[in-house]
Amino acid sequence: IMNILFIGQFCIADGDGWGDATKDIARSLLTQDCNLVLRNINMANAPKIKINKDLEPYLNKKLPNYDIVIQKVLPNLLTYDGRFKQNITIQAFETELPRTHAWLNKLSIMDKVFVFSTQEVKWLSNYHKSVSYIGEAIDINIANKKYNPIHPIFEQNIFKFYCINSATERKNLDTIVSAYL
Repeated sequence: IMNILFIGQFCIADGDGWGDATKDIARSLLTQDCNLVLRNINMANAPKIKINKDLEPYLNKKLPNYDIVIQKVLPNLLTYDGRFKQNITIQAFETELPRTHAWLNKLSIMDKVFVFSTQEVKWLSNYHKSVSYIGEAIDINIANKKYNPIHPIFEQNIFKFYCINSATERKNLDTIVSAYL
Protein backbone atom coordinates (compact mmCIF):
# COMPACT_ATOMS: atom_id res chain seq x y z
CA ILE A 1 0.00 0.00 0.00
CA MET A 2 1.40 3.38 -1.00
CA ASN A 3 1.55 6.34 1.33
CA ILE A 4 0.41 9.48 -0.48
CA LEU A 5 0.77 13.07 0.69
CA PHE A 6 -1.70 15.29 -1.18
CA ILE A 7 -1.15 19.05 -0.93
CA GLY A 8 -3.99 21.27 -2.11
CA GLN A 9 -6.70 23.75 -1.26
CA PHE A 10 -9.01 21.72 0.98
CA CYS A 11 -10.16 24.28 3.57
CA ILE A 12 -12.23 26.51 1.32
CA ALA A 13 -15.98 26.90 0.98
CA ASP A 14 -17.81 24.61 -1.39
CA GLY A 15 -18.51 26.31 -4.70
CA ASP A 16 -14.90 27.30 -5.35
CA GLY A 17 -13.99 25.42 -8.52
CA TRP A 18 -10.34 24.84 -7.65
CA GLY A 19 -11.13 23.77 -4.09
CA ASP A 20 -14.05 21.55 -5.13
CA ALA A 21 -11.89 19.79 -7.73
CA THR A 22 -9.12 19.24 -5.17
CA LYS A 23 -11.54 17.79 -2.64
CA ASP A 24 -13.11 15.54 -5.29
CA ILE A 25 -9.68 14.22 -6.31
CA ALA A 26 -9.00 13.41 -2.65
CA ARG A 27 -12.31 11.54 -2.46
CA SER A 28 -11.35 9.59 -5.58
CA LEU A 29 -7.98 8.67 -4.07
CA LEU A 30 -9.79 7.37 -0.99
CA THR A 31 -11.47 4.75 -3.17
CA GLN A 32 -8.02 3.31 -3.96
CA ASP A 33 -5.82 1.05 -1.85
CA CYS A 34 -3.55 3.72 -0.34
CA ASN A 35 -2.85 5.63 2.85
CA LEU A 36 -3.81 9.24 2.14
CA VAL A 37 -2.71 12.32 4.06
CA LEU A 38 -3.98 15.79 3.16
CA ARG A 39 -2.22 19.10 3.76
CA ASN A 40 -4.00 22.38 3.08
CA ILE A 41 -2.53 25.36 1.30
CA ASN A 42 -4.63 28.49 1.01
CA MET A 43 -4.14 30.06 -2.42
CA ALA A 44 -7.15 32.35 -2.42
CA ASN A 45 -8.10 35.45 -0.50
CA ALA A 46 -11.13 33.52 0.70
CA PRO A 47 -11.42 32.91 4.43
CA LYS A 48 -10.14 29.55 5.57
CA ILE A 49 -12.90 27.26 6.78
CA LYS A 50 -13.01 23.82 8.33
CA ILE A 51 -12.52 21.00 5.88
CA ASN A 52 -15.52 18.91 4.88
CA LYS A 53 -16.32 16.25 7.51
CA ASP A 54 -15.56 13.31 5.21
CA LEU A 55 -12.01 14.59 4.57
CA GLU A 56 -11.26 15.90 8.07
CA PRO A 57 -9.66 12.67 9.41
CA TYR A 58 -7.01 12.83 6.66
CA LEU A 59 -5.99 16.46 7.21
CA ASN A 60 -3.95 16.06 10.40
CA LYS A 61 -2.97 12.45 9.86
CA LYS A 62 0.76 11.67 9.91
CA LEU A 63 2.71 8.78 8.45
CA PRO A 64 6.38 7.93 9.04
CA ASN A 65 7.17 8.19 5.32
CA TYR A 66 5.51 8.87 1.98
CA ASP A 67 5.97 7.25 -1.41
CA ILE A 68 4.25 9.93 -3.48
CA VAL A 69 3.53 13.62 -3.10
CA ILE A 70 0.74 15.10 -5.20
CA GLN A 71 0.59 18.86 -5.46
CA LYS A 72 -2.57 20.52 -6.82
CA VAL A 73 -1.34 24.07 -6.43
CA LEU A 74 -0.56 26.94 -8.77
CA PRO A 75 2.56 26.02 -10.75
CA ASN A 76 4.61 28.84 -9.20
CA LEU A 77 4.18 27.04 -5.84
CA LEU A 78 5.44 23.64 -7.04
CA THR A 79 8.40 22.17 -5.19
CA TYR A 80 10.39 19.04 -5.95
CA ASP A 81 11.42 16.92 -2.97
CA GLY A 82 13.80 14.00 -3.48
CA ARG A 83 12.50 12.20 -0.37
CA PHE A 84 9.50 11.03 -2.44
CA LYS A 85 9.64 8.30 -5.07
CA GLN A 86 7.28 10.37 -7.21
CA ASN A 87 6.61 14.13 -7.28
CA ILE A 88 3.32 14.62 -9.12
CA THR A 89 1.27 17.68 -9.95
CA ILE A 90 -2.32 17.89 -11.14
CA GLN A 91 -3.05 20.99 -13.20
CA ALA A 92 -5.92 22.58 -15.11
CA PHE A 93 -5.06 25.25 -17.66
CA GLU A 94 -7.69 27.46 -19.24
CA THR A 95 -5.34 28.55 -22.03
CA GLU A 96 -2.12 27.39 -23.64
CA LEU A 97 0.90 29.02 -22.05
CA PRO A 98 3.54 30.80 -24.12
CA ARG A 99 6.86 28.92 -24.44
CA THR A 100 8.60 31.43 -22.18
CA HIS A 101 6.08 31.26 -19.33
CA ALA A 102 7.72 30.63 -15.94
CA TRP A 103 5.11 28.02 -15.04
CA LEU A 104 6.50 25.68 -17.70
CA ASN A 105 9.85 25.66 -15.89
CA LYS A 106 8.11 24.82 -12.62
CA LEU A 107 6.23 21.94 -14.28
CA SER A 108 9.51 20.56 -15.63
CA ILE A 109 10.83 19.83 -12.12
CA MET A 110 8.02 17.35 -11.44
CA ASP A 111 8.24 13.61 -12.21
CA LYS A 112 4.71 13.56 -13.64
CA VAL A 113 2.11 16.10 -14.69
CA PHE A 114 -1.56 15.14 -14.86
CA VAL A 115 -4.05 17.36 -16.72
CA PHE A 116 -7.77 17.22 -17.42
CA SER A 117 -7.84 17.40 -21.22
CA THR A 118 -6.10 15.65 -24.10
CA GLN A 119 -5.42 19.06 -25.65
CA GLU A 120 -3.40 20.00 -22.56
CA VAL A 121 -1.50 16.72 -22.89
CA LYS A 122 -0.70 17.54 -26.51
CA TRP A 123 0.82 20.98 -25.95
CA LEU A 124 2.44 20.25 -22.57
CA SER A 125 4.17 17.18 -24.02
CA ASN A 126 6.37 19.63 -25.91
CA TYR A 127 7.76 20.81 -22.56
CA HIS A 128 7.56 17.83 -20.21
CA LYS A 129 8.53 14.18 -20.63
CA SER A 130 5.64 12.69 -18.64
CA VAL A 131 2.26 14.37 -19.14
CA SER A 132 -0.88 12.27 -18.76
CA TYR A 133 -4.61 12.77 -19.02
CA ILE A 134 -6.66 12.14 -15.90
CA GLY A 135 -10.43 12.38 -15.88
CA GLU A 136 -11.89 15.03 -13.62
CA ALA A 137 -13.23 13.70 -10.35
CA ILE A 138 -16.73 15.13 -10.44
CA ASP A 139 -19.67 14.08 -8.32
CA ILE A 140 -22.22 13.67 -11.11
CA ASN A 141 -25.05 13.84 -8.58
CA ILE A 142 -24.76 17.64 -8.71
CA ALA A 143 -26.61 17.43 -12.03
CA ASN A 144 -29.59 15.81 -10.28
CA LYS A 145 -30.15 18.73 -7.90
CA LYS A 146 -32.67 21.50 -8.54
CA TYR A 147 -31.03 24.90 -8.71
CA ASN A 148 -32.64 28.31 -8.59
CA PRO A 149 -31.88 30.80 -11.37
CA ILE A 150 -28.78 32.81 -10.54
CA HIS A 151 -29.58 35.89 -12.56
CA PRO A 152 -32.76 37.50 -13.95
CA ILE A 153 -31.63 36.74 -17.49
CA PHE A 154 -32.41 33.08 -16.80
CA GLU A 155 -36.01 33.86 -15.87
CA GLN A 156 -37.09 34.93 -19.37
CA ASN A 157 -38.49 31.44 -20.11
CA ILE A 158 -37.27 31.57 -23.70
CA PHE A 159 -35.42 28.30 -23.28
CA LYS A 160 -33.70 26.31 -20.59
CA PHE A 161 -29.95 26.64 -20.42
CA TYR A 162 -28.22 23.97 -18.36
CA CYS A 163 -24.69 24.46 -17.23
CA ILE A 164 -22.52 23.07 -14.48
CA ASN A 165 -20.38 26.02 -13.58
CA SER A 166 -19.56 28.25 -10.68
CA ALA A 167 -21.77 31.32 -10.56
CA THR A 168 -18.95 33.81 -10.23
CA GLU A 169 -18.56 37.05 -12.11
CA ARG A 170 -15.26 35.84 -13.56
CA LYS A 171 -17.02 33.00 -15.39
CA ASN A 172 -19.26 35.56 -17.17
CA LEU A 173 -22.14 33.12 -17.48
CA ASP A 174 -24.80 35.77 -18.21
CA THR A 175 -22.85 36.90 -21.30
CA ILE A 176 -22.65 33.32 -22.56
CA VAL A 177 -26.40 32.85 -22.13
CA SER A 178 -27.12 36.26 -23.68
CA ALA A 179 -25.37 35.11 -26.86
CA TYR A 180 -28.21 32.62 -27.36
CA LEU A 181 -31.06 35.10 -26.79
